[in-house]
Amino acid sequence: MCWNYLVVHRHEILFAAMLAIIVDLFRVGSSIRSVGRFIRNKWAEKSVGRIRKRIRELEVYRDSLASYLISDKAHYLSTLRNILALLVSMTLGISILVVSRLPLFPRYPVVPGSGDLFALICFAMAIVIGVVGLQIAAPDYQSKISKMIEGVDANIAKLSAKLPPE
Repeated sequence: MCWNYLVVHRHEILFAAMLAIIVDLFRVGSSIRSVGRFIRNKWAEKSVGRIRKRIRELEVYRDSLASYLISDKAHYLSTLRNILALLVSMTLGISILVVSRLPLFPRYPVVPGSGDLFALICFAMAIVIGVVGLQIAAPDYQSKISKMIEGVDANIAKLSAKLPPE
């Protein structure tokens, strides 16, 4: 019975899994991105040049995070960027819906109702961007940034410890 449900509803399950991955990627402390950072750090351990390059990348990332703590302007600009991205994705979705229903343009759908599907994708992006914007504009964002900076500093220290003494 359970396997039958999985087989019948495989598209819905796949869509839910993809949406969960997308939502996690846009989260502040994303576990998928932390796995990616871990893999990049392990990859960098193969040579001294890669370790130094990875340390420079982490320092640039840390400095960009620190700019959010130093100035409110950077925080407001990132919130504004999310608002603009939300508006653009909503406008794109509405435009796709309108153009797909105009009788002036011949329809060449890849899939029947593909205009609706593309518009739905744009609206889903708008929802995800809106959630990310809410997280960035949250009052506890400063403490999350501080924790992220501490994590980056810990990664830099681990990689620096693996460098041979000069």
